Amino acid sequence: RRTRDLQATINKYDRSDTGVLSEREALKALKDLGCLREELSVLPPEVLEDLQEGFLSHAAFTRSVQEYDELRRRQLIDSGGYTMEQMEQLRRQFSYYDWDDSGDVSKKELVQLIVDVFPDMAFDPDKRPLLLQIMRETDSDSNGKLDFSEFLQLMRTVEDLEQLTQLQKERSVIDETRFTSNEVSEFRNIFLAVTKGEPRMNLADFKEMMSPVCPMGDKNSHAISAMWMEICDSGSKMFDFPDFLLIMRRLLDMNFANMNQRLGRVSQRKTHQF
Repeated sequence: RRTRDLQATINKYDRSDTGVLSEREALKALKDLGCLREELSVLPPEVLEDLQEGFLSHAAFTRSVQEYDELRRRQLIDSGGYTMEQMEQLRRQFSYYDWDDSGDVSKKELVQLIVDVFPDMAFDPDKRPLLLQIMRETDSDSNGKLDFSEFLQLMRTVEDLEQLTQLQKERSVIDETRFTSNEVSEFRNIFLAVTKGEPRMNLADFKEMMSPVCPMGDKNSHAISAMWMEICDSGSKMFDFPDFLLIMRRLLDMNFANMNQRLGRVSQRKTHQF
């Protein structure tokens, strides 16, 4: 795909197929391919060196893109897979907990970081031993502190573990709820639309989402709140997507407040409108 994007970009700026790009065209093309930041107004020195009479050949342009891609690949490896923007954010986060500007996060600072960044693991008795094990493995020099590179390793390890755990949970819930692939896809679109792309949904937004097919009087509202708290992870009071599937399965199976009939009427109205 990268090769296809590269050729399409060359064709975009060299419409007459001259075999070269002007300095201005090369700058725009490198930005389009994500090699240069938008705020740059001139080509970097290493690219300027390849200009011949103010033009850059297709071969030289391709070589520059490949060099930038390789540089980005090495940076991703060195940074644990984080982009430059993510690295800047993590650097600020690390500095926030490095209260004494020592370049390390230690003892009391480290405790506060874990509580703030990994609350689920910090407060879950079942997950806490795993978190402690990850901490010991991350502290490569066993000095009880984390420098920035160890902090990156900690963040990457825990995030990868959380993603794997979430994926396993989702697969298990899909099997349990017996929703088809199309139904899961539709529910995911609804979930992401309500949360505006965020991974969790709150109870108020869920009730508002349900209100067209389930009148939210006191009785229904309290019943949904009770189900919500029963399904919710301990203390979070927020739903992830598997939790959302669970409550939808329960509501549909019990035909809560005759919602199945109302869903049918809503679907028919949309079909007629279409």
